[in-house]
Amino acid sequence: MNMQPTITRHEGRFRYDTKDMPFQFWSCTTDMVRAIDTVIFLGSAQRGKVVRWVAESAPAGTVVVEGLPHREADRSARNLEDFASSFTRTALQAVRRTYKSKELNIVAESQAVPGVVFAALESPELIGNVILAMPLGFTADALGDTPRRRLRTLKWRAFLSALQALQTPALDRRTLHLTFLAAHALLIDSHWRLSGQKYAYGVSRDLRPECRQLAGAIGRRGKKLTLLLGERDKIFPESEVRRSLEEAAINTIAVEMVDAPHVSLAIRGGERVLKRAVAIARA
Repeated sequence: MNMQPTITRHEGRFRYDTKDMPFQFWSCTTDMVRAIDTVIFLGSAQRGKVVRWVAESAPAGTVVVEGLPHREADRSARNLEDFASSFTRTALQAVRRTYKSKELNIVAESQAVPGVVFAALESPELIGNVILAMPLGFTADALGDTPRRRLRTLKWRAFLSALQALQTPALDRRTLHLTFLAAHALLIDSHWRLSGQKYAYGVSRDLRPECRQLAGAIGRRGKKLTLLLGERDKIFPESEVRRSLEEAAINTIAVEMVDAPHVSLAIRGGERVLKRAVAIARA
């Protein structure tokens, strides 16, 4: 019996208003593990071959969904929440149709977190454990007191994080490719008149109320909402996330740590985050 993983590409369609947008998701299965129990949503700019790279590193029984096509949301960010939740819901429906799965664990990376939280709240009875890895949505106050200031802080921290990635002794073509994508987002996509308002809105959105609600909804069925934080994360530091939870008096959300910077799941340094996130989801 062949125990080597089979990586399979699937295509879905995301229809929103008058737009019809194809998206891809990749599955990792083996002869012994054909069922899918965990879906991984990638963050901003994580598309194309990046999705396959993550699927190749993921444990069997998982699906990896490409990052939200945020460019297609309204420039003003007025529909961003509905756009993100609709995309996530569409992707989950596509996975369920393809693999006849009902309850699914979810791992959300960084900027994928808001869409996952909003979509999961719409049908918590179909959601298993939820893991928010290096999550957006918990540090708005620490980043600044206006959307523009938060965006400037985010860009500076993303720059420092990119330098951190380039200084790793395990530098390879994947790291270079992901660093280029991050630099493009930092210097071009986040320009205020292009997509900056969407970035600023996302980094300013406080997800604690929705996460408290989601933790309660899935907790009643014995499931958990967990934040997986990187010990060396320069964008959303552990200290700021923990302080945010304490200030909101939230004790229903578990916090786990992993020895990693804020890194894409597609590169060598992100494999530790990826495998730890899936292990927690399946616990």
